[in-house]
Amino acid sequence: MKRIEFRKFNDHQRGIKSLSIRQKTSDKDSVTCVHKSFLYNVAICEDAKKNIQPPQIFIRKCFHSETKTETFSFKVKGAFYLKHQRLFLKVKFFHHLHIEIRRKTKVFSPKKSAVLTK
Repeated sequence: MKRIEFRKFNDHQRGIKSLSIRQKTSDKDSVTCVHKSFLYNVAICEDAKKNIQPPQIFIRKCFHSETKTETFSFKVKGAFYLKHQRLFLKVKFFHHLHIEIRRKTKVFSPKKSAVLTK
């Protein structure tokens, strides 16, 4: 079974745009939840700075052996400049990807055959 949810949010007065996608997939072995979100904040600035900082990247991966849950998180945060008509715009962005996999059954290695044990 697969379930997808899409959300969109705009606030033109504050210059914010947000997109969010959630997906949940269930099969016989596991349940997988994927959440992607994109956030943009646009503001007018006087002039573009020449030395802009590179984006910040955060990665985290965890495995919990008791609950058989594996999580992965990836975040990118940064800014860039645009020129629209005669205005300089600074766009701050934040992208986030979160994946969670929950195993339903224990996965064991296959048993050794009698030929290999002799």
